[in-house]
Amino acid sequence: MNSELNPLSQEEVAKIKGETSSTKLIKTNDDNKAWNTLNPFEKKLITRMINNRTTKASIRSLVNYVRIVKRVYKLLGKEFNGVGIKPLINNVDNNIKMLNKKYKNSKDVLWAIINVLKGFPQTQSAIKKYSDAMGKKLKSDKTERGENLKNEKQSVNWMSYDKVMNSYKKNRSKLSLENRMLISLVIFFPRRLADWYRMKIHKRQSKSKKDKINDNYLNLNDKNIPVTFEFNRQKTADIEKDNIKFIPPALKGLISDYIRSKKLQNGDLLFPNSSGKMYNAPDFSNKITKIFDTLTGRQITNNIWRHIYVNRFGTGKYNLNQKKKLATNLGHSFKTQQEYVKK
Repeated sequence: MNSELNPLSQEEVAKIKGETSSTKLIKTNDDNKAWNTLNPFEKKLITRMINNRTTKASIRSLVNYVRIVKRVYKLLGKEFNGVGIKPLINNVDNNIKMLNKKYKNSKDVLWAIINVLKGFPQTQSAIKKYSDAMGKKLKSDKTERGENLKNEKQSVNWMSYDKVMNSYKKNRSKLSLENRMLISLVIFFPRRLADWYRMKIHKRQSKSKKDKINDNYLNLNDKNIPVTFEFNRQKTADIEKDNIKFIPPALKGLISDYIRSKKLQNGDLLFPNSSGKMYNAPDFSNKITKIFDTLTGRQITNNIWRHIYVNRFGTGKYNLNQKKKLATNLGHSFKTQQEYVKK
């Protein structure tokens, strides 16, 4: 194997034993699941990626970078298994043109390539070219965000908050109890996707321990009345220290009906997929979009709805403290919320 193109030889991989800088980052079930999808070469590549970083990254993020690079290789008619990077360092300019044409958010793909290349020696020249391309994309995106302009997908599917609410009140009877329950939580409590598909039932009377590393919870009191949402697994855990949110009274009856109808028990997922397991993000997002389409005739995603919601309650007559409280309730930073406001 060419040492310039491969982080470790097969013999070197076999000799490495014990805990590495990679395995130390495995904290959640998702981390462990992602790690176990890798072959030995990919695991050692990620170790090199970590050792060459100046900032922290989760195992899931690093594994995702490898997955993205695998998709890029497929586009190039190649296969990536953790070794061999000639397709990335040969014809870099053509690769960048192809990626910008193929991906609307090519900066994410470019960033993945940069991170993977950092796991290999003598790739500085290629890294600089990909970094320059990413910088141009970031500058363009920053200009768009600074002007708070809707993107094409948002423009086509945008509706005012009041129109969405009118459609919800008019058409919610067309929905199944499960879909009505889900869209009601999304509409009145517009959190990120994972905040809901990771949520489990916790009955106080069960006295069972919670897995606060991996799961969110819908907490029921001694009378099995829904009381609070507990968001333990969230993207902004470092921002939102108060992870307990009281359930609005208007939702308690619907939630109770749903739990009884589904016969949900302690530890059950609030929204399991058809196999009784946890949704993945794309499938859960599609489910929400389809419900919005039934209600409004528009392909409103969870993300678009969050933008609409912030446009309604995070601008104008609301003071700074109210806007900051809104940001906390939605599970993102105040800075992010300012970018959510669209023209």
